[in-house]
Amino acid sequence: MRAINLYVNILTLKTLRFSVALRTIISISACATLHCFAGDFFHVATPLKSGDSTQWLRLKYRQIPPTIYLLENGRMKISVKSSASPIIYIFSEPRKIRRLYVRGNISKLPLLSNADDFLLRIGPAISGEKRLSFFERLAAPNWIRSLDEIAKAKKLGFGHLDLGVISSRNPPAWKNRVHPQSDLIRETAMISLAVPGEFSFEQNYTKELPLSLGIWIGSDGDDSKTEFNLTIEELSIEYFEI
Repeated sequence: MRAINLYVNILTLKTLRFSVALRTIISISACATLHCFAGDFFHVATPLKSGDSTQWLRLKYRQIPPTIYLLENGRMKISVKSSASPIIYIFSEPRKIRRLYVRGNISKLPLLSNADDFLLRIGPAISGEKRLSFFERLAAPNWIRSLDEIAKAKKLGFGHLDLGVISSRNPPAWKNRVHPQSDLIRETAMISLAVPGEFSFEQNYTKELPLSLGIWIGSDGDDSKTEFNLTIEELSIEYFEI
């Protein structure tokens, strides 16, 4: 009986070792195809490198000249001439954002003080419970109707924009705010550029954040009547595997 028990224990130990080894192999394989950090699996998307222009949506504001966005050679060139308008990268399916990284450069800094203009506003369009009624659609600005349509196509509602802001020369008086013209826009002052050249910033998110519909990008100089050009060299979006 003791010999039988010893054989069973050895067999159990070998089985356990094989199970642990198999799990390790599976984990290594999964990390190779996705990415793995602290036990979380996540994908990385680089939309500027994909060359797919069908997922980009350009919007216009009423009675304001639009900002020009040119997708070229894996970069985004932005030209502002007393203009304002956003461009949205629409996800093929809603995503749980983990991290957003942006790197770019600007050759000359404009003076945007005392105006609601920024070199860059960028961040996820978050899903939520908002759905426009027929009468609300008639009165809503174009950008809200567009976000409502994007959400509806994904069988979701719209929540808000969660934007990081890059300012020129002088930082805004606030660190975080709800935009005075719309409670659907929430902004965080990320960096303020004192000199021209290269810039970068990243924003991290938790799994508790609702699904995102896409990434909103905007540069504006309509209030301050300024002109400037900047280039986004790299845009990296990490999202959780769900």
